[in-house]
Amino acid sequence: MGFRTMIWSGLLVGAVTLSVVDVAACPMPRRSMGVMTLAQRVDRAEKLLAQGKPVAALKMARAVLDTPKQDPTLSYFSPPLKPADRQRASRIAGLAAWQLGDVNGTLSYLQDADTTPTVKETRAAALLALGRLAEARAELQPLIASESLSPQGMVTLARLELAEGSPDAAERTVRQVLARRPKHQEARKVLGELERSRAAVRVNG
Repeated sequence: MGFRTMIWSGLLVGAVTLSVVDVAACPMPRRSMGVMTLAQRVDRAEKLLAQGKPVAALKMARAVLDTPKQDPTLSYFSPPLKPADRQRASRIAGLAAWQLGDVNGTLSYLQDADTTPTVKETRAAALLALGRLAEARAELQPLIASESLSPQGMVTLARLELAEGSPDAAERTVRQVLARRPKHQEARKVLGELERSRAAVRVNG
């Protein structure tokens, strides 16, 4: 090997070595090549639910929840899910399941969710649908005490009061909703049911 050949070989080896060092020193972005972390998938599921796409939201949230907590493949691109994000994924899955009419699925997912007012109201509605009145009342009671029921939560309360045999209380509750939201469809529906029920009693009585 000649002198010039030795010089070129050394330069090439040095260039290769430098390029390897440079690449290793530069951290790769979290979303390199389109890969989303589990937390980003939870964010995406939440957006899908807000966009009125419960099927897609449930599918993505379930995929996140079904990922083992200590999955060795999560490494750099998708670190293990934080407890708060896992609870959020459970909430999204539960709310999506409720929108899709899966009552048992709703309760199953929401038992691991963060305890927001929306979660408690949805759990109460699901328990009421299963005829578990005392448990539904227990879910709503803290919200009733703090006067933090949403209009939808108040409709659930009215349905619960009706199921408990208190139509007058149910009417008062639903009229409170209509005073705030005159066009609330479910509140109008409950009031219509009450009026028809009372009309039938008068006719038959």
